[in-house]
Amino acid sequence: MNNLDAIYDFILKELRKLTIKENFYFKPIKPKLSDLELIEINISAEYYR
Repeated sequence: MNNLDAIYDFILKELRKLTIKENFYFKPIKPKLSDLELIEINISAEYYR
């Protein structure tokens, strides 16, 4: 499980270098995860598989 945590942290750090904004669209209700975190979870799942 530690390997998945390391992959998650690494990819999220690299994505934050690429963009300034966490959320790409305005949402009146604040979601629990930002758009950037959702993209990162998807990439991590594909990478870890």
